[in-house]
Amino acid sequence: MRLMRRVGLGAALVILAVAASKIEPVGLAQADCTVIVQPGQSIQKAIDSVPEGAVICLAEGTWEEGIDIIKGLTLRGAGLEKTKLVSKAGIYISSSLKGAVSLERLTITGGSLQNILIFGTTKVNILDSRVSGSNEEGIRILGPADVTITNSHLLENKGYGIYMQESGQVTIVNSRISNNSAGIFMMNLYAFGAIKATIIDSQITANRWGGITLGGVREAEAQAEIKNSLIQDNGTSEDCKKKEFACDGITMYFHAYVKLISSNILNNADWGISSMLKQCGADEDVFWGHAVFESMELADISGNNVTGNQNGMGNPGTHPWNRPGVPDGQVCLP
Repeated sequence: MRLMRRVGLGAALVILAVAASKIEPVGLAQADCTVIVQPGQSIQKAIDSVPEGAVICLAEGTWEEGIDIIKGLTLRGAGLEKTKLVSKAGIYISSSLKGAVSLERLTITGGSLQNILIFGTTKVNILDSRVSGSNEEGIRILGPADVTITNSHLLENKGYGIYMQESGQVTIVNSRISNNSAGIFMMNLYAFGAIKATIIDSQITANRWGGITLGGVREAEAQAEIKNSLIQDNGTSEDCKKKEFACDGITMYFHAYVKLISSNILNNADWGISSMLKQCGADEDVFWGHAVFESMELADISGNNVTGNQNGMGNPGTHPWNRPGVPDGQVCLP
């Protein structure tokens, strides 16, 4: 069924140039450390022994260790090229936290599932870090967590860069999500509150299936605000050339709302931005949201439909791109 294949990564989805080109450290030093952990020593033992609010500093080196964090603390490396956590188990951050968790100046890689799993109600900051090379998601967020990702890379994960489900919120600033199977997936299945993404000065580029997919339910919609950012060249998989697949810059399902501000959606394999409607090529009409464009020009959403699969479709809907002279396959909305 085409509805299944539009999302591009299987049955889980059926259940329902700008900044950041270069990562620069923001000047955090190995100071104010509660404890310093050297290679060969256990990070988990340090986590278990320190009080709430501690700063655990990791020296240069590589650790092969799964980590569970159930208290507020900072885990700070010596730099993303210098401190690496290579772990099949990855990092698990649970809902029993009293304070925020900060992961800083690290490379986190090698997860057999996710590199980072964030569960329940908690606040997490990821700063000056790289999250890469997992067998599934780079970061998986389940429940009403509040996650901020700053000056970081999520790349080359075999699943999504970020997977979110059920009323969480993520803020992505000056970061890049690239070369994953897909960029960001966010879906609400239950009316526990909106699921939200705020993306500022960031890039979502060259993911194999698509850039951003979002959907929600009535009174618990999926919301994305995208400002001064770039969504480009998504849909690099050979499957995206097939007409039964659609590899869009942004795909909107069910109750989904997107606000685009001074951003660019360029050269994606299929639609630049599309909604799950028959007029956009879906099997059925399952979209009841809308998109808002602020400080956007026609050229800001252009060059999409690289595959040519949307030729003859026009640009349906009530929006500025539905006019003669705009190439087919840029925007499809109600």
